[in-house]
Amino acid sequence: MNTSRRHLLLCASILGVGTLSGTAFADSTTQPEHRSHKVVHHKASTPTTATKGTTAAVAAPATTSSVAVPVATTAPAYSSRRRAALLESQGVSGGTERMVVTGSALASSNNQNANPVQIVTAKQIQQTGATTLSDFFARIPSIGGTGTNNSETNGTGGASCTDIRNLGSNRVLVLIDGKRATLNGQTNCIDLNALPIQQIASVEILKDGGSELYGADAVSGVINIKMRHDLSDGNITIRGGITGQGDNDTGMISAYKGWNFDHDKGNLTLFGQYMTQGGVLQRNRSWANPVQLTDNPVGSGGETFGSGYSNYTHVQSASGLNAAVAPDGKTVSDWGTNNRYDYGRHQSLINQLQDASLSGDFHYEFNRHANLYSNVMYSHRTSSSYMAAEPFDGSVPPSTLPSVLTVPANDPNNPFGQDVDITKRLSAAG
Repeated sequence: MNTSRRHLLLCASILGVGTLSGTAFADSTTQPEHRSHKVVHHKASTPTTATKGTTAAVAAPATTSSVAVPVATTAPAYSSRRRAALLESQGVSGGTERMVVTGSALASSNNQNANPVQIVTAKQIQQTGATTLSDFFARIPSIGGTGTNNSETNGTGGASCTDIRNLGSNRVLVLIDGKRATLNGQTNCIDLNALPIQQIASVEILKDGGSELYGADAVSGVINIKMRHDLSDGNITIRGGITGQGDNDTGMISAYKGWNFDHDKGNLTLFGQYMTQGGVLQRNRSWANPVQLTDNPVGSGGETFGSGYSNYTHVQSASGLNAAVAPDGKTVSDWGTNNRYDYGRHQSLINQLQDASLSGDFHYEFNRHANLYSNVMYSHRTSSSYMAAEPFDGSVPPSTLPSVLTVPANDPNNPFGQDVDITKRLSAAG
């Protein structure tokens, strides 16, 4: 009887351990991030009615045994980051996935990317000795030549525009302190000659286009001109220069004074500048005189110099007449290359320029939510350039008169006895 009861208790103990281990293993697979172990001791019990001899016999097989069994417990709530770290430490791939949503109503990534910007400081500008900002831009390789500058002597009116990579001045946006400014009415651009060079703090040049931020007028790039503000001192600058050829004498006098008031909440700064530039004639530079036609290859041996619109009267007819009448109106000879007109001897290479400007900057900070500011600039520019005499060969569009001046054969001033077409440069008018 005691033996059967002893076997029954041993089987019950084994079954209990197996059931507990299976349950804990099942829970441990569903909670891989929590692995807790606990040692459980199981001891077989004996009936209290056993005799002393029987007790000794029964205690032998019921020796205390230790079994390591994982105990199922409730998994604590972890944050997503901690859970991912626990999974990674246990070799389980639990990294977060990134979802990218695009749409027209969402902020574009182009507005946040860092674009290459060239920054030019005021010290770099002053070290070049440039009198105007246009003269300094001419030294930057990325600035193209399609914009007007002081070397453009035909039709610029003294204004100076700029462009980037020769895409045109209408495709580059020029900002002043990050804001759009009033354009020059004649050239439809920001006149760089009107900006006092001593008032410029720095220049930022975005050369990779900015149309996605600023619009179609910034296709080639953006130039932001930062002016000097918050000045509390005063300064007078006088500078002059002349070329090695004894021309293009330049002079500049510039001054400013700034005041802070009301515990530095407000500031008033006044600028004034007068600048003059003498200009250069084309005939005073050997590399620019005489003028070669642009469609002739250099060094080919067949170069053509000067213009076909000569101060000699050029006479042509349908029968092949090709004659030149001297400026005295009497000598007639065959037309040749010596009759061509070297217009470079009567033309400017760099314009004469005088510019006077006065500007003021005021701002007052009421609090961190309200700031009153004002910028005022007045500029008066005078420019002049020499150009060769105007050629004449007939009417100019939109005139409906003939585009070629024809002298009929019966005209009393026509000594050729046939209809002739004439062209002439009106050098007598200056």
